Amino acid sequence: MDTWYVEESQQLTLLGQLAQSTYSDWKEKEVKELSEGTLERISYVIGIYMALNTLFPTESKQMA
Repeated sequence: MDTWYVEESQQLTLLGQLAQSTYSDWKEKEVKELSEGTLERISYVIGIYMALNTLFPTESKQMA
């Protein structure tokens, strides 16, 4: 999300209206359990990220 300059409030929305405290715990790597819906949302974002990297590779990836 930082790569795309997504604001924290937008990140919370993408993760399913997550509570600020829960999100802060996640950023501190204190994840205890994720709901099925949250895991699904995360997988969608990762899929979008991977697709965009395939369509628009960076110079360093093209040279490798």
